[in-house]
Amino acid sequence: MPAGCTRPRSCGLSEDLPLIIEIVDTEAKIKDFLPILDSMMTSGLVTLEKVQVLQYGEDVKHQPA
Repeated sequence: MPAGCTRPRSCGLSEDLPLIIEIVDTEAKIKDFLPILDSMMTSGLVTLEKVQVLQYGEDVKHQPA
């Protein structure tokens, strides 16, 4: 927060900013979670996508698919 700001409202920040939550798991586990998510959400968007996850780091070795 900028200097002198003690609360987001006093700094002109909105309380309803967009929120993105990403979950990476197997297709079966995501499908099992959708009914739970449905009971938690009142509105919003859900996108389901197949992805290729690559981990980077000093000790990680991988070959592109």
